Amino acid sequence: MKPFIVKLAFIGASVLFSVSSCQKEKLSSSESDTPKAGIRNEVVSKEVKTKFASMAINTGDILPYNMAELNGEVTEGYLAHDIFIPKKSLWTMQSYSTTSAGRTQLYKTNTIDLPASGTKTINMIAYTGSTIGDIGGLNQAEQDALTWAVKRYNDLKLKISFKLSFSTDLNTTLAAQTYVTRDTDDNKDGGFANFPVNGAPGKRIIVNQKTRDNGTKALRHVFVHEIGHTIGLIHSDYRTRLSCNEPSPGEVSRYFTDDNGYPTAVHIPGTDQSGNLITSVMKACYTIDVDQGVFTSEDKKALGIIYGK
Repeated sequence: MKPFIVKLAFIGASVLFSVSSCQKEKLSSSESDTPKAGIRNEVVSKEVKTKFASMAINTGDILPYNMAELNGEVTEGYLAHDIFIPKKSLWTMQSYSTTSAGRTQLYKTNTIDLPASGTKTINMIAYTGSTIGDIGGLNQAEQDALTWAVKRYNDLKLKISFKLSFSTDLNTTLAAQTYVTRDTDDNKDGGFANFPVNGAPGKRIIVNQKTRDNGTKALRHVFVHEIGHTIGLIHSDYRTRLSCNEPSPGEVSRYFTDDNGYPTAVHIPGTDQSGNLITSVMKACYTIDVDQGVFTSEDKKALGIIYGK
């Protein structure tokens, strides 16, 4: 039987990993001044696509998207696979361009500011309260998988660590540096995340409800992947999304090269140079019952270079 491949989504990150969840969203039909959650009926401009490309984010499926927040507000932005970037943050995100000398390493985007000494602890809170609109609290299986994923990062003894807690309180959850919720739409798989902005970790991680149906391995993989985005890792196969079988093996989108034909991403010295790596936890798509969020030696090397002591 052909393995079932699931795409993941992210809201901002940087080592080349690719997970995105194939999903369809409801178009908002409201014409009022108050934005509604879902896909906006507008054309993505060339300028927006160019900005995404400068951050090594595949531009083929960018959606104008309004993200529902836990406090009832709606944030206007753009959704590219599993990455959501608010409009207000897009133009402050760092753009990159490389030279031929940079073609021998992996890639990253905005990262988290580190203290001069010691470890920076990121306060992460997962919401476990009542459903609010399409936003739900994590069930026990999701809580266990998130706990497992956070421990995988903390076990690396980096200059960043995560303090994970769970809360049923709305305001407590929103006050976290990074908070985690569930999308209750049964048709969605995978997850979403935000990239770091202004030296702070990505604000939000969302796991889609259908992911729990794929089992513990899938939940663990999605959480490890999306946490990676919040600290600045991009998809490991960003050039071709080879793990998703799109666009086609070996094809490199023109949006991912500069005028000299070199990748528009920041390389991580000493790591995979292809932009086509499909063994990383940060690959764009995962295979059910196969991928389970376990770091490879390449993943550990990249994280060590960026955040190692």
